[in-house]
Amino acid sequence: MRKILIAEDEVYARKSMKKQIRECMKDEKTVILEAANGKQGLELVREEKPDLVFTDIRMPVMDGLDFLREIKAVDAGIKVVIISAYADFEYAKTALKFGAEEYLLKPIDDRELRECLGKFEELSQQEKQQEIYDKEDGLTRFISANLFSEQPEKDFVNENMFRKIFGEYQILALYFQKGKEPGMEEVFRAVQAVGTEEIFTAFRLVQIQKGLYAVLMYADGQIRFRQKNLIKEFNIRGQTVWGGVSLTHDKSSDISSAYRQAMTALECKVYERDSLLYYQDMERKHTENFLIGEVQRDLLKMALEKGNLHKAKTVVREIFQELEMRTDLNSKSLELFLTQMTVLFHQAAEKTENPGAESRFYKFQLLDFHSIEEIQTAIEEKAGRICRLAASDGGGKGEELIQAMKEYARENCSTDLTIKTLAEKVFFMNPAYLSHLFKEKTGESYSAYLKKIRIQKAKKLLEQNNCSITEVGVMTGYNDTSQFIRVFKQEIGMTPKKYRDEKLKEKELGV
Repeated sequence: MRKILIAEDEVYARKSMKKQIRECMKDEKTVILEAANGKQGLELVREEKPDLVFTDIRMPVMDGLDFLREIKAVDAGIKVVIISAYADFEYAKTALKFGAEEYLLKPIDDRELRECLGKFEELSQQEKQQEIYDKEDGLTRFISANLFSEQPEKDFVNENMFRKIFGEYQILALYFQKGKEPGMEEVFRAVQAVGTEEIFTAFRLVQIQKGLYAVLMYADGQIRFRQKNLIKEFNIRGQTVWGGVSLTHDKSSDISSAYRQAMTALECKVYERDSLLYYQDMERKHTENFLIGEVQRDLLKMALEKGNLHKAKTVVREIFQELEMRTDLNSKSLELFLTQMTVLFHQAAEKTENPGAESRFYKFQLLDFHSIEEIQTAIEEKAGRICRLAASDGGGKGEELIQAMKEYARENCSTDLTIKTLAEKVFFMNPAYLSHLFKEKTGESYSAYLKKIRIQKAKKLLEQNNCSITEVGVMTGYNDTSQFIRVFKQEIGMTPKKYRDEKLKEKELGV
């Protein structure tokens, strides 16, 4: 709460200035004190410790210059503005040398008063920011040390000091989109931008890692409003950010607990659509854990070890279909699930002959994902890398991959399938490598095998006589009928129509 003192012996001038200040500041919380001379003013300075003093130079009992000297003796940090008539201008200049910050000429102009108050506000902000930096080494280090410690340290600040600065507090964990992480200074400025005078110094910012910050914030009645505004502030600055908020605490010994709560709420961004999540809301949700079943685990592990990505992806999709049916998902259950998947993939990779492969050391972390769909995609991509390791071992393991490629071709020959799409979208492997492996194992190219599968399917459809030639072409991956007819004739030696007619005759003759 700001305090301003007006020392002026003329009652009308004093009341008029008080009204001007009120109108310029538009802040009902500011306390404006009044004194008729320097002596009364000095008593108020000692008792009330005002932030800013406006004093006339010519006053009875104690004039402005003596009053100025006494103010600076009591507290050099108190700002003093001299009020002077034009004839006293030289006198006012002397006062500036004695420590006055500014002077105003009578009668006081509203614009000049606003400028004066604005300078005072800016100077106060700068000084308070400096106070933050001055205290940062001690208090921020204390908070940072306690974020991860169950046994709070008492070396840097005691409980009473912590309560005096923060009172009740919450911890806000901020996580920024990868590749667009702001620096410490930018985050600090954004937090400052949504603060108020009362809480300007009552926050501390700690960088946990690149893109992850913890903000310990003074918890007044407007804290949710400020937290939401902070997310908006980052969005305005072009940042994508998620926030997790702890419960309200009032002891420094709870810092570690508050940080865990904030991180738990933050991790819920995977299945919640909001960018700002509160532990208080997450806490109400059911906490039954989701664990992958033993049968699914064994099937997935077997598929990975054999390099059978088609089977592996089928199992993964079944797992996620069951997961999406759950109504009790929470960060704890998802963390356990990802831990299981990490261990399972590590075990499968251990079976390969590529101990130096980077994919062996990947760990699924919930904080890296923004949706369930992203988790599924990451797991399928990881499965592709493990299967590639298994397939590259040679011998029988490569055969499993070839069988998976053939099975996929049989089931999807009606689509626009190429070795490139198969490698990149299905098996997550290098197209050239996959093409070479298939030809090495089968003696024919994948495109030749696919064409053979398509023609075999076309022959069966033509024999059934239920579809037109165009429909048969589409059902076997040929949207261009003329191309279908040309390819079919090259492979079978006759057009699709002639093939159908001959098969009908054979059926009629009982051949």
